[in-house]
Amino acid sequence: SKMLQAGRTAFMQGKLEEALQAFTMALEEEEAKEVVHGNLALCCIKLGRYHQSLEHAIRSTELNPRWAKGWARKASAHLSLGDLVEAEAAIARATLLQPDDKDFAKLRSEIEGASRREATTPQELDKHVPLQTLFHHATHDPPGSSNLLILLHGLGDSHEPFLSFGKKLELPKTSVMALRACDSLPLAMGFSWFPVFEADGNMIVPSRTEERRTRGLKSTLDKLEVFLRRVWQQEKFKPKSTFIFGFSQGAIVAVNAGLRMNLGGVVGVSGSLIQEQHDSSWPPPPGGKSSTPMLLTHGVADERVSITKARACRDRLRGWVEEETMEWKEYNKGHDMVRQQEEVRDLMSFFARHLVLPMDPQDLRSSNLASREDVYEVKDPAIIQAILMRNSIS
Repeated sequence: SKMLQAGRTAFMQGKLEEALQAFTMALEEEEAKEVVHGNLALCCIKLGRYHQSLEHAIRSTELNPRWAKGWARKASAHLSLGDLVEAEAAIARATLLQPDDKDFAKLRSEIEGASRREATTPQELDKHVPLQTLFHHATHDPPGSSNLLILLHGLGDSHEPFLSFGKKLELPKTSVMALRACDSLPLAMGFSWFPVFEADGNMIVPSRTEERRTRGLKSTLDKLEVFLRRVWQQEKFKPKSTFIFGFSQGAIVAVNAGLRMNLGGVVGVSGSLIQEQHDSSWPPPPGGKSSTPMLLTHGVADERVSITKARACRDRLRGWVEEETMEWKEYNKGHDMVRQQEEVRDLMSFFARHLVLPMDPQDLRSSNLASREDVYEVKDPAIIQAILMRNSIS
Protein backbone atom coordinates (compact mmCIF):
# COMPACT_ATOMS: atom_id res chain seq x y z
CA SER A 1 0.00 0.00 0.00
CA LYS A 2 0.97 3.65 -0.34
CA MET A 3 1.33 4.27 3.40
CA LEU A 4 3.32 1.05 3.89
CA GLN A 5 5.80 2.14 1.24
CA ALA A 6 5.95 5.64 2.75
CA GLY A 7 6.75 4.12 6.11
CA ARG A 8 9.54 2.01 4.66
CA THR A 9 11.04 5.02 2.90
CA ALA A 10 10.92 7.13 6.07
CA PHE A 11 12.47 4.30 8.07
CA MET A 12 15.38 3.92 5.61
CA GLN A 13 15.98 7.68 5.89
CA GLY A 14 16.08 7.46 9.69
CA LYS A 15 12.83 9.38 10.13
CA LEU A 16 11.47 7.00 12.74
CA GLU A 17 8.54 9.07 14.03
CA GLU A 18 7.40 9.69 10.48
CA ALA A 19 7.74 5.99 9.71
CA LEU A 20 5.80 5.09 12.83
CA GLN A 21 2.95 7.37 11.80
CA ALA A 22 2.88 5.99 8.26
CA PHE A 23 2.86 2.37 9.41
CA THR A 24 0.06 3.14 11.87
CA MET A 25 -2.00 4.59 9.03
CA ALA A 26 -1.14 1.56 6.89
CA LEU A 27 -2.99 -0.67 9.34
CA GLU A 28 -6.23 0.72 7.95
CA GLU A 29 -5.50 -0.21 4.34
CA GLU A 30 -3.00 -3.06 4.30
CA GLU A 31 -4.30 -6.64 4.20
CA ALA A 32 -1.06 -8.19 5.47
CA LYS A 33 -1.41 -6.55 8.88
CA GLU A 34 1.14 -8.90 10.44
CA VAL A 35 3.81 -7.22 8.29
CA VAL A 36 2.71 -3.75 9.37
CA HIS A 37 2.75 -4.74 13.04
CA GLY A 38 6.21 -6.22 12.47
CA ASN A 39 7.39 -2.92 11.03
CA LEU A 40 5.82 -1.02 13.92
CA ALA A 41 7.64 -3.34 16.33
CA LEU A 42 10.95 -2.57 14.64
CA CYS A 43 10.29 1.18 14.74
CA CYS A 44 9.43 1.06 18.42
CA ILE A 45 12.64 -0.83 19.21
CA LYS A 46 14.69 1.83 17.42
CA LEU A 47 12.83 4.51 19.42
CA GLY A 48 13.42 2.71 22.73
CA ARG A 49 9.72 1.94 23.22
CA TYR A 50 10.27 -1.69 24.09
CA HIS A 51 6.91 -2.55 25.62
CA GLN A 52 5.09 -1.09 22.60
CA SER A 53 7.43 -3.04 20.35
CA LEU A 54 6.56 -6.25 22.15
CA GLU A 55 2.84 -5.55 21.85
CA HIS A 56 3.12 -5.08 18.09
CA ALA A 57 5.31 -8.18 17.75
CA ILE A 58 2.82 -10.26 19.70
CA ARG A 59 0.00 -9.01 17.49
CA SER A 60 2.04 -9.89 14.41
CA THR A 61 2.53 -13.50 15.56
CA GLU A 62 -1.15 -13.76 16.46
CA LEU A 63 -2.24 -12.63 13.00
CA ASN A 64 0.14 -15.00 11.21
CA PRO A 65 1.99 -17.56 13.35
CA ARG A 66 3.77 -18.79 10.19
CA TRP A 67 5.46 -15.43 9.46
CA ALA A 68 8.98 -15.89 10.76
CA LYS A 69 9.85 -12.20 11.00
CA GLY A 70 7.05 -11.65 13.50
CA TRP A 71 8.76 -14.08 15.89
CA ALA A 72 12.12 -12.41 15.22
CA ARG A 73 10.59 -9.03 16.12
CA LYS A 74 9.23 -10.58 19.30
CA ALA A 75 12.68 -11.97 20.11
CA SER A 76 14.23 -8.53 19.62
CA ALA A 77 11.65 -6.90 21.89
CA HIS A 78 12.19 -9.47 24.63
CA LEU A 79 15.96 -9.06 24.29
CA SER A 80 15.60 -5.29 24.68
CA LEU A 81 13.50 -5.81 27.82
CA GLY A 82 16.00 -8.28 29.30
CA ASP A 83 13.60 -11.24 29.01
CA LEU A 84 16.21 -13.63 27.69
CA VAL A 85 14.32 -16.88 28.17
CA GLU A 86 11.39 -15.48 26.19
CA ALA A 87 13.79 -14.10 23.56
CA GLU A 88 15.38 -17.53 23.12
CA ALA A 89 11.97 -19.16 22.69
CA ALA A 90 10.87 -16.59 20.08
CA ILE A 91 14.05 -16.76 17.99
CA ALA A 92 13.84 -20.56 18.09
CA ARG A 93 10.35 -20.32 16.60
CA ALA A 94 11.59 -17.91 13.90
CA THR A 95 14.52 -20.18 13.01
CA LEU A 96 12.24 -23.20 12.86
CA LEU A 97 10.14 -21.42 10.25
CA GLN A 98 13.09 -19.96 8.30
CA PRO A 99 16.27 -21.94 9.15
CA ASP A 100 18.75 -20.24 6.76
CA ASP A 101 18.05 -16.58 7.55
CA LYS A 102 21.34 -14.83 8.37
CA ASP A 103 19.65 -12.03 10.31
CA PHE A 104 17.98 -14.61 12.55
CA ALA A 105 21.34 -16.30 13.14
CA LYS A 106 22.87 -12.95 14.12
CA LEU A 107 20.01 -12.22 16.50
CA ARG A 108 20.33 -15.67 18.05
CA SER A 109 24.04 -15.00 18.66
CA GLU A 110 23.16 -11.70 20.36
CA ILE A 111 20.65 -13.44 22.62
CA GLU A 112 23.10 -16.21 23.47
CA GLY A 113 25.76 -13.60 24.28
CA ALA A 114 23.34 -11.73 26.51
CA SER A 115 22.46 -14.99 28.25
CA ARG A 116 26.12 -15.57 29.04
CA ARG A 117 26.33 -12.07 30.49
CA GLU A 118 22.98 -12.39 32.29
CA ALA A 119 23.01 -11.24 35.89
CA THR A 120 23.30 -14.21 38.23
CA THR A 121 21.86 -12.49 41.29
CA PRO A 122 18.95 -10.11 41.86
CA GLN A 123 21.47 -7.55 43.16
CA GLU A 124 23.23 -7.51 39.78
CA LEU A 125 19.91 -7.44 37.95
CA ASP A 126 18.84 -4.48 40.07
CA LYS A 127 21.66 -2.39 38.64
CA HIS A 128 20.55 -2.73 35.04
CA VAL A 129 16.80 -3.19 34.69
CA PRO A 130 14.40 -0.24 35.11
CA LEU A 131 11.35 -1.02 37.23
CA GLN A 132 8.90 -0.31 34.42
CA THR A 133 10.43 -3.08 32.30
CA LEU A 134 9.99 -5.80 34.93
CA PHE A 135 6.23 -6.36 34.98
CA HIS A 136 3.09 -4.76 33.63
CA HIS A 137 0.92 -4.19 36.68
CA ALA A 138 -2.28 -2.60 37.92
CA THR A 139 -2.74 -1.22 41.42
CA HIS A 140 -5.51 -0.49 43.90
CA ASP A 141 -3.98 1.67 46.63
CA PRO A 142 -6.41 2.80 49.36
CA PRO A 143 -5.14 5.65 51.59
CA GLY A 144 -3.35 4.61 54.75
CA SER A 145 -2.42 1.12 53.58
CA SER A 146 0.31 -0.64 55.55
CA ASN A 147 0.11 -4.03 53.76
CA LEU A 148 0.77 -4.96 50.14
CA LEU A 149 -0.94 -7.90 48.43
CA ILE A 150 0.75 -9.06 45.22
CA LEU A 151 -1.49 -11.13 42.91
CA LEU A 152 -0.08 -13.59 40.35
CA HIS A 153 -2.40 -15.07 37.72
CA GLY A 154 -2.37 -18.58 36.29
CA LEU A 155 -1.12 -19.88 32.96
CA GLY A 156 -2.95 -18.34 30.01
CA ASP A 157 -4.49 -15.52 32.02
CA SER A 158 -3.65 -11.87 32.66
CA HIS A 159 -3.58 -9.50 35.61
CA GLU A 160 -6.82 -7.54 35.21
CA PRO A 161 -9.23 -10.17 36.61
CA PHE A 162 -6.97 -10.67 39.59
CA LEU A 163 -7.02 -6.98 40.46
CA SER A 164 -10.82 -7.25 40.62
CA PHE A 165 -10.47 -10.29 42.88
CA GLY A 166 -8.09 -8.39 45.16
CA LYS A 167 -10.51 -5.50 45.45
CA LYS A 168 -13.33 -7.89 46.40
CA LEU A 169 -11.27 -9.19 49.30
CA GLU A 170 -11.45 -5.72 50.91
CA LEU A 171 -8.57 -6.48 53.25
CA PRO A 172 -8.14 -3.62 55.71
CA LYS A 173 -5.06 -1.40 55.41
CA THR A 174 -4.03 -3.29 52.27
CA SER A 175 -3.00 -2.13 48.80
CA VAL A 176 -3.41 -4.58 45.94
CA MET A 177 -1.03 -4.96 43.01
CA ALA A 178 -1.75 -7.45 40.21
CA LEU A 179 1.25 -8.35 38.04
CA ARG A 180 1.21 -9.71 34.50
CA ALA A 181 3.67 -12.40 33.46
CA CYS A 182 6.22 -11.44 30.81
CA ASP A 183 5.98 -14.43 28.47
CA SER A 184 3.09 -14.07 26.02
CA LEU A 185 1.51 -17.23 24.63
CA PRO A 186 0.71 -17.58 20.90
CA LEU A 187 -2.73 -16.90 19.45
CA ALA A 188 -3.60 -14.41 22.20
CA MET A 189 -3.84 -17.25 24.73
CA GLY A 190 -2.63 -15.07 27.61
CA PHE A 191 0.65 -15.02 29.51
CA SER A 192 3.01 -17.40 31.27
CA TRP A 193 5.45 -16.99 34.17
CA PHE A 194 7.93 -19.45 32.63
CA PRO A 195 8.13 -21.45 29.38
CA VAL A 196 5.73 -24.38 29.03
CA PHE A 197 5.49 -24.94 25.26
CA GLU A 198 7.90 -26.15 22.61
CA ALA A 199 8.17 -24.17 19.37
CA ASP A 200 5.82 -26.70 17.73
CA GLY A 201 3.14 -26.10 20.36
CA ASN A 202 3.65 -29.28 22.38
CA MET A 203 4.26 -29.12 26.12
CA ILE A 204 7.86 -29.08 27.35
CA VAL A 205 8.52 -32.45 29.01
CA PRO A 206 10.35 -31.98 32.34
CA SER A 207 13.60 -33.92 32.72
CA ARG A 208 16.96 -33.66 34.47
CA THR A 209 18.56 -32.18 31.35
CA GLU A 210 15.68 -29.83 30.43
CA GLU A 211 16.42 -26.37 31.85
CA ARG A 212 14.05 -23.97 30.08
CA ARG A 213 11.31 -24.16 32.70
CA THR A 214 13.65 -23.86 35.67
CA ARG A 215 15.65 -21.05 34.04
CA GLY A 216 12.43 -19.23 33.25
CA LEU A 217 11.20 -19.62 36.82
CA LYS A 218 14.51 -18.33 38.17
CA SER A 219 14.36 -15.35 35.82
CA THR A 220 10.85 -14.48 37.00
CA LEU A 221 11.83 -14.85 40.66
CA ASP A 222 14.86 -12.61 40.16
CA LYS A 223 12.67 -9.94 38.57
CA LEU A 224 10.05 -10.28 41.29
CA GLU A 225 12.66 -9.85 44.00
CA VAL A 226 14.00 -6.71 42.31
CA PHE A 227 10.46 -5.41 41.82
CA LEU A 228 9.64 -5.88 45.50
CA ARG A 229 12.90 -4.37 46.68
CA ARG A 230 12.16 -1.25 44.62
CA VAL A 231 8.70 -1.08 46.21
CA TRP A 232 10.16 -1.49 49.69
CA GLN A 233 12.66 1.30 49.03
CA GLN A 234 9.71 3.69 48.93
CA GLU A 235 9.32 2.86 52.66
CA LYS A 236 5.54 2.50 52.51
CA PHE A 237 5.62 -1.29 52.71
CA LYS A 238 8.05 -3.71 54.31
CA PRO A 239 8.82 -7.39 53.59
CA LYS A 240 6.85 -8.61 56.60
CA SER A 241 3.79 -6.63 55.50
CA THR A 242 4.00 -7.96 51.92
CA PHE A 243 1.83 -10.91 50.87
CA ILE A 244 1.78 -12.86 47.61
CA PHE A 245 -1.29 -14.69 46.33
CA GLY A 246 -0.86 -16.98 43.33
CA PHE A 247 -3.14 -19.29 41.38
CA SER A 248 -1.91 -22.39 39.49
CA GLN A 249 1.35 -21.39 37.73
CA GLY A 250 1.26 -18.12 39.67
CA ALA A 251 1.12 -20.18 42.88
CA ILE A 252 4.40 -21.84 41.90
CA VAL A 253 6.01 -18.40 41.63
CA ALA A 254 4.41 -17.25 44.89
CA VAL A 255 5.57 -20.28 46.88
CA ASN A 256 9.11 -20.09 45.52
CA ALA A 257 9.21 -16.37 46.32
CA GLY A 258 8.20 -17.23 49.88
CA LEU A 259 11.07 -19.71 50.06
CA ARG A 260 13.52 -17.03 48.87
CA MET A 261 12.31 -14.08 50.95
CA ASN A 262 10.88 -13.74 54.44
CA LEU A 263 7.49 -12.22 53.66
CA GLY A 264 4.32 -11.54 55.58
CA GLY A 265 2.67 -14.52 53.95
CA VAL A 266 2.06 -16.53 50.79
CA VAL A 267 -1.15 -18.10 49.51
CA GLY A 268 -0.92 -20.76 46.80
CA VAL A 269 -4.14 -22.00 45.21
CA SER A 270 -3.98 -25.11 42.98
CA GLY A 271 -0.20 -25.09 42.69
CA SER A 272 3.04 -24.99 44.69
CA LEU A 273 6.16 -26.48 43.02
CA ILE A 274 7.21 -27.40 39.49
CA GLN A 275 7.83 -31.07 38.77
CA GLU A 276 11.61 -30.57 38.61
CA GLN A 277 11.61 -29.58 42.28
CA HIS A 278 10.39 -33.05 43.26
CA ASP A 279 13.78 -34.50 42.30
CA SER A 280 15.93 -35.26 45.30
CA SER A 281 18.86 -33.50 43.60
CA TRP A 282 17.00 -30.17 43.63
CA PRO A 283 18.85 -27.91 46.10
CA PRO A 284 17.07 -26.63 49.23
CA PRO A 285 16.22 -22.91 49.39
CA PRO A 286 19.20 -20.61 50.04
CA GLY A 287 19.40 -19.31 53.60
CA GLY A 288 17.92 -22.37 55.27
CA LYS A 289 14.31 -23.09 56.08
CA SER A 290 11.79 -20.39 55.22
CA SER A 291 9.84 -18.65 57.97
CA THR A 292 7.27 -17.17 55.56
CA PRO A 293 3.74 -18.24 56.61
CA MET A 294 2.07 -20.18 53.83
CA LEU A 295 -1.48 -21.27 53.07
CA LEU A 296 -1.72 -23.88 50.32
CA THR A 297 -5.10 -25.03 49.03
CA HIS A 298 -5.96 -27.73 46.49
CA GLY A 299 -8.98 -29.48 45.03
CA VAL A 300 -9.31 -33.23 45.48
CA ALA A 301 -10.88 -33.35 41.99
CA ASP A 302 -8.18 -31.21 40.31
CA GLU A 303 -7.94 -32.44 36.73
CA ARG A 304 -4.65 -30.65 35.92
CA VAL A 305 -2.56 -31.26 39.04
CA SER A 306 -3.79 -34.42 40.73
CA ILE A 307 -4.25 -34.38 44.48
CA THR A 308 -1.58 -37.11 44.67
CA LYS A 309 1.00 -34.86 42.99
CA ALA A 310 -0.14 -31.90 45.08
CA ARG A 311 0.36 -33.86 48.31
CA ALA A 312 3.83 -34.88 47.13
CA CYS A 313 4.63 -31.17 46.66
CA ARG A 314 3.29 -30.48 50.14
CA ASP A 315 5.52 -33.15 51.67
CA ARG A 316 8.55 -31.82 49.78
CA LEU A 317 7.82 -28.30 50.99
CA ARG A 318 7.57 -29.35 54.61
CA GLY A 319 11.29 -30.04 54.60
CA TRP A 320 11.99 -26.50 53.39
CA VAL A 321 9.90 -24.44 55.80
CA GLU A 322 9.99 -23.94 59.53
CA GLU A 323 7.65 -26.09 61.57
CA GLU A 324 4.03 -24.91 61.74
CA THR A 325 4.50 -22.14 59.15
CA MET A 326 2.65 -24.02 56.40
CA GLU A 327 -1.09 -24.72 56.34
CA TRP A 328 -2.53 -27.27 53.92
CA LYS A 329 -6.22 -27.32 52.99
CA GLU A 330 -8.15 -29.60 50.63
CA TYR A 331 -11.59 -28.92 49.15
CA ASN A 332 -14.11 -30.73 47.01
CA LYS A 333 -13.32 -28.81 43.81
CA GLY A 334 -11.32 -29.00 40.59
CA HIS A 335 -8.57 -26.72 39.28
CA ASP A 336 -10.36 -23.57 40.36
CA MET A 337 -9.80 -20.24 42.03
CA VAL A 338 -11.19 -19.42 45.47
CA ARG A 339 -14.97 -19.82 45.30
CA GLN A 340 -16.30 -22.08 48.04
CA GLN A 341 -17.33 -20.47 51.30
CA GLU A 342 -15.10 -22.81 53.29
CA GLU A 343 -12.06 -21.81 51.24
CA VAL A 344 -12.98 -18.13 51.55
CA ARG A 345 -13.20 -18.56 55.32
CA ASP A 346 -9.79 -20.23 55.50
CA LEU A 347 -8.26 -17.52 53.30
CA MET A 348 -9.69 -14.73 55.44
CA SER A 349 -8.58 -16.47 58.62
CA PHE A 350 -5.02 -16.65 57.27
CA PHE A 351 -4.95 -12.94 56.52
CA ALA A 352 -6.58 -12.16 59.86
CA ARG A 353 -3.66 -13.79 61.64
CA HIS A 354 -0.89 -12.26 59.56
CA LEU A 355 -1.87 -8.79 58.31
CA VAL A 356 -0.02 -5.87 59.88
CA LEU A 357 -2.74 -3.56 61.23
CA PRO A 358 -1.28 -0.76 63.38
CA MET A 359 -4.52 1.07 64.12
CA ASP A 360 -4.73 3.86 66.66
CA PRO A 361 -7.98 5.78 67.41
CA GLN A 362 -7.25 8.28 64.64
CA ASP A 363 -6.80 5.44 62.14
CA LEU A 364 -10.06 3.90 63.26
CA ARG A 365 -12.03 7.15 62.91
CA SER A 366 -10.71 7.69 59.39
CA SER A 367 -11.24 4.12 58.18
CA ASN A 368 -14.33 2.62 56.61
CA LEU A 369 -14.70 0.48 59.74
CA ALA A 370 -15.59 3.48 61.87
CA SER A 371 -19.31 2.93 61.33
CA ARG A 372 -19.12 -0.49 63.00
CA GLU A 373 -20.00 0.04 66.64
CA ASP A 374 -18.82 -3.46 67.54
CA VAL A 375 -15.25 -2.75 66.35
CA TYR A 376 -13.23 -0.86 68.93
CA GLU A 377 -9.72 -2.33 68.70
CA VAL A 378 -7.94 -4.39 66.09
CA LYS A 379 -5.62 -6.75 67.91
CA ASP A 380 -7.48 -9.99 68.39
CA PRO A 381 -7.45 -12.25 65.26
CA ALA A 382 -11.07 -13.21 65.87
CA ILE A 383 -12.10 -9.56 65.64
CA ILE A 384 -10.04 -9.07 62.49
CA GLN A 385 -11.66 -12.13 60.94
CA ALA A 386 -15.11 -10.78 61.78
CA ILE A 387 -14.25 -7.63 59.86
CA LEU A 388 -12.88 -9.53 56.89
CA MET A 389 -15.89 -11.86 56.64
CA ARG A 390 -18.41 -9.04 56.28
CA ASN A 391 -18.58 -9.71 52.53
CA SER A 392 -18.57 -13.05 50.70
CA ILE A 393 -16.62 -13.44 47.49
CA SER A 394 -18.40 -14.75 44.43
